[in-house]
Amino acid sequence: MSRVNENLKVKRAKIGFIEEKCISCGACTALCPTAALCIDKGNWKLRFCSEKCSSCLLCVSSCPLGAIVQL
Repeated sequence: MSRVNENLKVKRAKIGFIEEKCISCGACTALCPTAALCIDKGNWKLRFCSEKCSSCLLCVSSCPLGAIVQL
């Protein structure tokens, strides 16, 4: 049987947000599996919680205006 290396370090993807492009459509929040992205109901701005982000990049591919980008 093969040994499993438990000491692997996985590089996490980083995302950037271009606020001027965001229209708060909710496409990214609908696909985010960890709720790292949400629309603030008070001012309808996108909020990002990096601690919850799993680096899946679904938000990047879902944004119709390119407001979320991989860095």
